[in-house]
Amino acid sequence: MSEDIYKLVEQFLNGELDPQQTQAFNNRLETDAELAEEVRLRQDMHGYLVNKKKKGDFKKKLDNIGADYFKEASAPPAKEIPLKPKRNFRWIAIAASVAVITIALYWVLAPKSSLYEQYAQHEPLQLTEKSSSQSALIKKTEDTFNKGDYGSSLLAINELLKSQPTELQYLMAKGICLLETNKIREAHMIFNTIASGQSVFKSEAQWYNALSYLKENKPELAKTELQKIPTDDPDWSSKVAQLIKKL
Repeated sequence: MSEDIYKLVEQFLNGELDPQQTQAFNNRLETDAELAEEVRLRQDMHGYLVNKKKKGDFKKKLDNIGADYFKEASAPPAKEIPLKPKRNFRWIAIAASVAVITIALYWVLAPKSSLYEQYAQHEPLQLTEKSSSQSALIKKTEDTFNKGDYGSSLLAINELLKSQPTELQYLMAKGICLLETNKIREAHMIFNTIASGQSVFKSEAQWYNALSYLKENKPELAKTELQKIPTDDPDWSSKVAQLIKKL
């Protein structure tokens, strides 16, 4: 299509043709399919550009209104005049209320197992060395346990227990490692065995048995286990009373 035709189409769309030229152009549109298609494409493009400009102008107006609004909101008032609160403040208040309710429900409905993280504070492991041949293995057990690598520590403890299967210090450490690696049933078995005896680890085993129940989200069983610990035991009485109060 020639440059003259393009120019003629533009003049037609812009309303620059006189009545006779416009009539002649319309007559030609009825017989010239290529010209009619060109006019349609130009009309579509023109409509797109107009709409795009309108959208840009509208967005610019919104941006200006927003800027003016926040500018007015931040500026100190010249004098105190009671105004009706804007609708935005109503939604902000509703959102704040929902947030408060959500937080309150979380603390009310959150599982008690969250207490486990608070109270499962393990003392650094310091094993009693029984023989010089076990020095390296004992050091590995202590180092991994104290770094929180309970999986590696459990493997090392199992090696120690092969030669001393009834050593309670090793068994307590194994129970804690099992608990921290989520082998809770096995941990219960060890803590129950130690708690049933009369060793110096009895109260500690009962405490960890209670923590095991906390991790399983069984607060009532945890409370029952805590109540077995003698109240005159100075090492545990304060922590036990505090945890029972929270259950």
